[in-house]
Amino acid sequence: MGRCKFILLYHISLFLLLFHGCSAANNITLSNPLSQEQVLTSSTQNFELGFFQPNNNSVNKYVGIWHKHITPRRIVWVANREKPVTDSSTSLTIDSDGNLKLVDGNQLTLWFTNVSISSNTTTLAQLLDDGNLALKEIVHGTILWQSFEHPSDTLLLGGSFGFNTKTGERRVLTSWKSDDDPSPGSFVLGLDPHQSPPQAYTWKDSLPYWRSGPWDKTTFTGIQNMESSYSSVYALDVDDELGTVYFYAKPYNQSFYRNIFLPSDGYLRIVGEDLDVPWEVLANPCDIYGTCGPFGVCKPFESPICSCLEGFIPRSNDEWSKGNWTKGCVGETELLCEANENSTVTNRGKADGFRKIERMKLPDFYEFIDTISMPCQQWCFNNCSCIAYADVYGIGCLVWSGNLLDMQQFSSGGQDFFLLLTLSSDQTPRKKLIISLTTISAIIIILVGILAYVLYRQRSRRNIGKENSISKGMPNEINVSSEILPSYTSSRHLKFEDPSELPMFDLNSILVATDNFSIQNKLGQGGFGPVYKGKLQDEKLVAVKRLSSSSGQGLEEFKNEVMLISKLQHRNLGTQDLANTHKVVGTLGYMSPEYALGGIFSEKSDVFSFGVLVLEIVNGRKVTTPYCVYQDQYISLLNYAWQMWHESKEIEFMDEALATDSFSSSEVKRCIHVGLLCVQDHAENRPSMPEVVFMLSSETELPKPKQPTFTFHKALNSDGSNSKSDRIWSVNEVTGSVLVGR
Repeated sequence: MGRCKFILLYHISLFLLLFHGCSAANNITLSNPLSQEQVLTSSTQNFELGFFQPNNNSVNKYVGIWHKHITPRRIVWVANREKPVTDSSTSLTIDSDGNLKLVDGNQLTLWFTNVSISSNTTTLAQLLDDGNLALKEIVHGTILWQSFEHPSDTLLLGGSFGFNTKTGERRVLTSWKSDDDPSPGSFVLGLDPHQSPPQAYTWKDSLPYWRSGPWDKTTFTGIQNMESSYSSVYALDVDDELGTVYFYAKPYNQSFYRNIFLPSDGYLRIVGEDLDVPWEVLANPCDIYGTCGPFGVCKPFESPICSCLEGFIPRSNDEWSKGNWTKGCVGETELLCEANENSTVTNRGKADGFRKIERMKLPDFYEFIDTISMPCQQWCFNNCSCIAYADVYGIGCLVWSGNLLDMQQFSSGGQDFFLLLTLSSDQTPRKKLIISLTTISAIIIILVGILAYVLYRQRSRRNIGKENSISKGMPNEINVSSEILPSYTSSRHLKFEDPSELPMFDLNSILVATDNFSIQNKLGQGGFGPVYKGKLQDEKLVAVKRLSSSSGQGLEEFKNEVMLISKLQHRNLGTQDLANTHKVVGTLGYMSPEYALGGIFSEKSDVFSFGVLVLEIVNGRKVTTPYCVYQDQYISLLNYAWQMWHESKEIEFMDEALATDSFSSSEVKRCIHVGLLCVQDHAENRPSMPEVVFMLSSETELPKPKQPTFTFHKALNSDGSNSKSDRIWSVNEVTGSVLVGR
């Protein structure tokens, strides 16, 4: 009788579960597979499971889970990432062994859950309210397998990633290969099982790409903006008995959704309907792992962003100056206990000490020390291998003994970091040697300088005597040239990096070559003065540019042009196409203020020109085209762009030809924003080109640009048309008397 009751109860339970599954349409059973035309829906109608195509042009299909009411569709889990469905008869079903399987028309298994299930166990697959696909034992409801333990590229509320040291299991997020290809990509997010306290990493092709910093029981210390609004949703659980460490999103809350998403570009994001904009952990170039190399500190609010720790210098000055910082820095001096293997703690105390550095993202490769018996600082000081420490609230004592890698200084927040340095001490033999060598070197340099000056003066007197004998009967302006020529041709004044690349000629050679600047040899008139044809003694033809006192330009402008030409053009290459030209400085409207007014050229000058080009491309008009804002009042393209940005009317600034169905208003606004940052009046306020590339390729928050005040445009007639005059006007009342545009 009891056996009959049990069998009856079993069948009633099975019937009720199957009936509920059919009415709610969220179950898959042996007799009720999921075809490609069907979807499973969770009981709260928040999630769906079914077949999808990554794009309309793809013939491949995948089984995935997505939010039902969010558009565009966001896939949060994929089953068959490596084996797409290619035929229409494939279905998702419960196999005879109880596993959930994806089987094609030829009965080939494309994907399955692969769990051991006893032969007398009946199972079903159910899509739960939190988006978790679960394989359950029907009678007792025991979960045998769940998608939360096998995440794709998204961590849902209730999900987790981490590791189990006893079983060797690693649970990670893996990006898609591309936005249209769900197969495993290059980026992986997980916890490092070899460090305590744990920290999260994003690896790119198995190499660190981003690091969170250690967990302090509330937040990851290396994420500057991980505020309570984020930490209230996420937590980290460590179970020493089970050997598990998991970072998890707290259980599902129906009032909102919050996902951690690892896209194909590796820029980890947190997205959710309670967030105004997605939150990115890669907010600036300093967040990329090891940007400044060992013993280098990345400061996103400075330019350049990388600098060495105090007491350290770049390992390669040449690479460092080029912006290649990954080789890092090396110590200028050894710590006392490194220099003397037999040193004692007392000897170390005379020369070594700690320097406090605030607001830091702590470096990688830390070691946790239980310092109950002594303070953290004392422990580090007593151990010769220790070179730095940090006493972190919520963690305790962390120490470092090797390379200090992946450091960043925040503008606010962060941790106090204590670096061990060799303190100044005049009693150390090394210090005495340095002082002695410095003093001797200074004396030698002074003596050599005096000797060089005496020889220079003697040579100048001899040259002047020779030139006077030649210049008799010549115009007075040639005599003036002979007097100032040494200062013009001195490579010391011109500051060439390689003076041998620029041949020098004395005035006698020039006079002979040009027949005393004969009018018959005059080729034309340039911005600096007349240009003459000359023939050297070796029969080579040359063009000689002569600085005229009436040009309005001086030695600094002349030296600047000579320096640029020597760097940009080889001495044995030339062209006659521009032998007679009046346009020598730069293109009107594209020159930076410091170059146009002061002749100062730097890499930020190119950034200014790039910004002008960006604004021209977006607007569809040349920078020299003025805008009429009121009757006969005109403003420049740059001021018009700033005005539209300031009034949040960027789309009105855009060229109508760009307003196609595929254009993105956010990209247009970002291009205008970046363009305005590039055309700032002062060079130090402009970003570098690597920073411009980062701004355009990411969605990080941009600084606010200041209103451009420097601009030149052609004078206008009353009707707004360009006049025939080539006069130059400065709308900010700055006189540019030496400016010649081309």
